[in-house]
Amino acid sequence: MPKLILPQKEVIGKMKIKTGEIKTRDIWQSAYILAKGGRLEDIRLNENNGKLVTFVFEEDPQVHRLKREFTLGHAQCNVAQLRASMIHLKQEVFQLIGRY
Repeated sequence: MPKLILPQKEVIGKMKIKTGEIKTRDIWQSAYILAKGGRLEDIRLNENNGKLVTFVFEEDPQVHRLKREFTLGHAQCNVAQLRASMIHLKQEVFQLIGRY
């Protein structure tokens, strides 16, 4: 049986921070991060509401920067790459929803 490796947790004051992944529910932000080279680790469905999806990216300073750029409205990328990323994410989400 393969060994399960869980992300480490850092404790800062009383707040626990899970390291190893960056999450967002925004499909456009996810498509932007993918188009700019971010690595998607997982797509998760909310257990209580199967319509809510969370996109999980590998922890990386570049992904933090891209997420911030998008949030601040400074995102710039190749439109063809953004479109390809969006198509890929939609296919993955529909496939995931179809399993449940």
